Amino acid sequence: MPIYAIVEDDGTISRVHSTPDLYVEASPDVTDATHYYDRDSREIREKLPAEVSASVDGLTITLVGVPVGALVDIRGHRQQAESDTLTVEVDAPGQYDIRVHGVPRYLDAALTVEV
Repeated sequence: MPIYAIVEDDGTISRVHSTPDLYVEASPDVTDATHYYDRDSREIREKLPAEVSASVDGLTITLVGVPVGALVDIRGHRQQAESDTLTVEVDAPGQYDIRVHGVPRYLDAALTVEV
C-alpha cells in the first residue's frame, strides 16, 4: 500500500497517510460530479453525457442509451443496467422521475416520464 506524506508549505510533514487509492494531480475545476479518471490514458477527463431516452407503451417504460452497469432509480426501486436498453413495468399511470447514475465515465441523468 502506498504511503504519502502530507506536507505543509514550510516543508513540515503534518501526517503520513497510507491508502490503496491512486492520487492524481488535478486542476481546480475538477470535481467528482463532472470528471472521472481514465485508467487507460491515465488522465482526468470530463464525464460524458448519458444520452438516455425513454418511450412509453401502456405501463411499460423503455429506456435506451443507458450506460451498461448504471443504476436506474424509479420511485424507490433500483435496477442495474445489464445492457444499454432497460425495460421497466410500472403498476399505475402517472408521472415517474427516473435517475440514471453510478458509472464514473458518465454524468448522472434525470428524466421525467408520463405513463
